[in-house]
Amino acid sequence: QELKQLGVKFYVTVPDSLARPLRELCERDGSFRVIKACHESDAIAIASGLRIGGADSVVVIENAGFFQTVEALRAGPITMKVPMVLLVTYLGRQLPDEAPDHTLQRFNVQGGGSGPHILLGGKLTERLLDLLNIPYGILQSPDGAKLIPWAFQKAKEIEGPVAIVVDCPAA
Repeated sequence: QELKQLGVKFYVTVPDSLARPLRELCERDGSFRVIKACHESDAIAIASGLRIGGADSVVVIENAGFFQTVEALRAGPITMKVPMVLLVTYLGRQLPDEAPDHTLQRFNVQGGGSGPHILLGGKLTERLLDLLNIPYGILQSPDGAKLIPWAFQKAKEIEGPVAIVVDCPAA
């Protein structure tokens, strides 16, 4: 709802299970054009092009994918001063029994434990945002959606990327 009120028309993502409910909602709504990128860096490039062309978008990626966007962010929106909002889902903060089965298999987790790769990703997200000097807020409940207008305003103010780290199920 917040994205619609702000006039955001494009939802750019690399499909993942954590953000699937939000992506499916945007697809059903019809107000958004959902663009599925092959790689997180591609999502950054697509959103940069949309913004340069005058359209607001939101980039929705998992934090494990966010780690792969460092060069694309540095060379694109950070250096070129392109306002951008990232919604980064928080793989690594989930309780072990909430993690999707294919995610557990992907990280070789046996017996329902969170696994070192997943937990490490959860610990690095905010540190990497700080290192890149990207302002961020942490959305911890569905009513934390007030961060969305803040993020768009802040991105325009600083002429660069701003992140919302989504730390709640199906927010």
